[in-house]
Amino acid sequence: MAQVVSLILDEAARLVTLAGPGGTGKTRLALEAAGELVGEFGAGVFWIGLAPVRDPALVVDTIAQTLGAKQELAAHIGEKQLLLVLDNLEQVVESAVELASLLRACPNLRLLVTSRELLRVDGEVVYPVPALAEPEAVELFERRASAVRRDVSWDGEVEAICRRLDCLPLAIELAAVRVKVLSPAAILERLEQRLPLLVEGARDAPERQRTLRSTIEWSHELLTSEEQRLFARSAVFAGGCTLEAAEAVCGAELGTLSSLVDKSLLRHTNDRFWMLETIREYAAERLEEAEEAEELMTRHADWYCALAERAQPELQTSRGPEWFDRLEAERGNLRLALDRALALGEADRALRLTGPVWSFWRTRGYWTEGRRGLENALALATDGQLAQCVDALWGAAVLALWQGDESVAVAHSNRLLALARQHGLPRGEALALEVLAIVAANQRDLARARGLFEASLQLARDVGDPSLVAVVTSNLGEVALIEGDFEQAVVLYEESLAVGEEHGDRDRRARALANLGTATFALGDTTRARGLFGGALGAALEIGSRASVGVMLLGLAACCAAEDPVRSTRLLGSAEALTEELGAADYQFERELREETIGALRAKLGEESFSVAFAEGRLRSLEDALADAAGVAHT
Repeated sequence: MAQVVSLILDEAARLVTLAGPGGTGKTRLALEAAGELVGEFGAGVFWIGLAPVRDPALVVDTIAQTLGAKQELAAHIGEKQLLLVLDNLEQVVESAVELASLLRACPNLRLLVTSRELLRVDGEVVYPVPALAEPEAVELFERRASAVRRDVSWDGEVEAICRRLDCLPLAIELAAVRVKVLSPAAILERLEQRLPLLVEGARDAPERQRTLRSTIEWSHELLTSEEQRLFARSAVFAGGCTLEAAEAVCGAELGTLSSLVDKSLLRHTNDRFWMLETIREYAAERLEEAEEAEELMTRHADWYCALAERAQPELQTSRGPEWFDRLEAERGNLRLALDRALALGEADRALRLTGPVWSFWRTRGYWTEGRRGLENALALATDGQLAQCVDALWGAAVLALWQGDESVAVAHSNRLLALARQHGLPRGEALALEVLAIVAANQRDLARARGLFEASLQLARDVGDPSLVAVVTSNLGEVALIEGDFEQAVVLYEESLAVGEEHGDRDRRARALANLGTATFALGDTTRARGLFGGALGAALEIGSRASVGVMLLGLAACCAAEDPVRSTRLLGSAEALTEELGAADYQFERELREETIGALRAKLGEESFSVAFAEGRLRSLEDALADAAGVAHT
């Protein structure tokens, strides 16, 4: 750790790669080093976990989202003293060129990368992560072995086993669990007999990587044929799977899954079965050899298409929190299925994987990822798939609108409107009119906005879509709010809330309460507004929403500005940081409320105290900001 810290602080080493095979402890070393370096970087140290990311084009987006960059990432970083820790870059190593350009553009930026593959760009300083020292390796083996068999004893074999395995932690763990059926002496004998035959990996691969592969291969050969088959099939999942998915896609039986968990080739946490990436890569090779990969990927895609379609109606009911969490856990699998559908030109599957879940991307704040997926799916669509295009076009339009790309939102909405009118799809027409009305309201063409909203509302009622009725009613409240008719805005927001409450829709509840809070604050009832914003925040947290939390923090900041200006200023800083991270559009009424509150706080605190508190709010974690906001709501 001392060596890594020293390297990062060296002016000549702005990109340090912790290299080595999976299982050597690269991530843990990076975490410890990052903790030591927090005080050395004025703008902060940020951890970006890239294991779930498979598209190199998403790496910079992921960094930007973590940093809250609203503009281009290089411009956002500028000359800030910043350390970014990028963990598990190997599967998106093609992003290295972009990362090198970012370093050139930002003179005080440093990168600490963990990867099984070198980046091979100018300025990279490679630190090969060493294996454990032998005493530590022996201790690890003995702890793991004792956990599976209490009566085991050894007499010098463990040191030999660890040396044979190059003291690699993962290799040691795989070997140690074998004491359940083999003595340490038998383990050593098998290693001595078989390992020399299993080190003939790629000539350019590090020796330790070939040794680790040999250990996995040896463990694999000890499996029954049924276990080997399921082990290979399990590689079809990205980020693990539920028992239900394993049974449907892989034909898994619980007993075989449990056996693989016992043998450390599968892991089981939070009701999910998953593999270390190193082991999954080996399993994927076995799947290719079995010539089942194509069939398994097709089953995988069909399962996750069906899951997305099951999720769509549930997201707007009392079961919403459960389903938002379920989709979060399956992001890797949804991405994998979508990437494959796009690569094969399967428009039907691509639309089934995007249209039903776009509201998940919106609510959880994955706007750039959602837009890219929706637009790529729509690019494959044909006229024969119009009904499937409705939700995808609506989602693409809304996400573009929320990120301030009104021209893109209008283009998607006009396409939807034309298709809907041509083919008699009244719900599609209602959705298109709703987005076009929002654009008109943003442009202050309020008469046109009202007319479009009313037409959309009538269509929504005609087709019996209560969720859409609630959305459009709320948007009519927005028009009233802009016009200064706060009493009418309250009436409309309460109508929208009532529809959401009837169906247990937490997302609608969160947004309706936030809107009610805004209108109530405008009427001068700060006490009620505080409770409404607090209720909105609670509903948002139930579904893990980040989409509207910024306006809730802003509202609570305005509510407590008079009696607690420092706390109010910190909340404003946190709200701004979150809004920038999401790349959210800045709507006029919110902007006016923010500016009015900031003006009052500057006058009360003075410029220096205001700036300090605002910066503190921007830099603190979202969890800390939410805890502070909850305190305001319950004061």
